[in-house]
Amino acid sequence: MPLQQNLMISNAAEQIYITKLSNEIVVLSSLQKPRAVKFFGDDGKEYKMLIKSNDDLRIDFRFIEFLKVVNDYFRKDPDATQRLFSIRTYSVVPINEEIGIIGKLLN
Repeated sequence: MPLQQNLMISNAAEQIYITKLSNEIVVLSSLQKPRAVKFFGDDGKEYKMLIKSNDDLRIDFRFIEFLKVVNDYFRKDPDATQRLFSIRTYSVVPINEEIGIIGKLLN
């Protein structure tokens, strides 16, 4: 079940739409052979993402949600904040049981 923050409706002005896909797609040499692609948004920025197949990213999505909760605890704890504790997370969008998209760093 998604966290509450993912269920909130965002302002249409905050949404970025894909206007173009790069002609270059790089196939990485790992086991699942993910494809690195570049999307261009209507904000003029370039977004690098990985498209993975033959891998259920729903598990990764849940784990990233857990890491976000841990990061929230780190931000609330004075000692952890002083020590600059933080876990780097990525945006994960599972499309179905066999394909998904991994996006840029979130923090």
